[in-house]
Amino acid sequence: MKSGGHLLLLLDPAITSGNPPAFEKTGLEALTRRWGIELENDVVVDPKYGVPLLGAQDFLATRYSDSPVTRDLMTNNLRVLFSLARSLKVSSPGGKDVKNQFLVQSSMKAWGMTSLAHLENASKRPGDIAPPLTLAAAAWSTHKKAPARLIVVGDSDFLGDSLVQSDAANMLFAMNAVHWLLSQENQIAIPPKSVITTHLSISASQMRFLLILFVFLLPAVMVGTGVYIYFRRRH
Repeated sequence: MKSGGHLLLLLDPAITSGNPPAFEKTGLEALTRRWGIELENDVVVDPKYGVPLLGAQDFLATRYSDSPVTRDLMTNNLRVLFSLARSLKVSSPGGKDVKNQFLVQSSMKAWGMTSLAHLENASKRPGDIAPPLTLAAAAWSTHKKAPARLIVVGDSDFLGDSLVQSDAANMLFAMNAVHWLLSQENQIAIPPKSVITTHLSISASQMRFLLILFVFLLPAVMVGTGVYIYFRRRH
């Protein structure tokens, strides 16, 4: 990063397996803090935008910044699906050549649960983090000799097979993030839908049957029905 590198961090809440469980450090707190991005020790829940049959910890994000990474998502009202995510705090970066901004935020109905003892019960408690909660943030250096770029996401599950397949916005967000990190802004766009070409193979005998059916039989049936109705009404 000091030499102008590009870094993508997908940082789930780090939770110990003790009894009771507790949050633990990732070892990357000092790095992200230098770029003005703090890692919160919480689990984001959003009952209003939660996924049915899963729970409040699986929810859809509703707020985006006007960044090249998320502009298409905001314009087309596409929502990224997160699962067991932590929140981030965007603050003033350490260097004068560094800028940052949030990319994705939760709704105003979400909150960050800071107590793991009540994780099964998604109810707001004293000490929880108030909304809106930042779920992804970007930072970059304006130094000409070292134009580094960083994106931090408080979740890695959004790129898992199940969530990517169920929500197209997840893959689009990930691809846009990588393009932005590599300074390939010209490739940041919603990809066109692929055209599926299908072919129907019909034998010569099937063609003759269809010809007789649609050219002779069906018109004859309609004409016969009309004649029958005409004479029936006359009598």
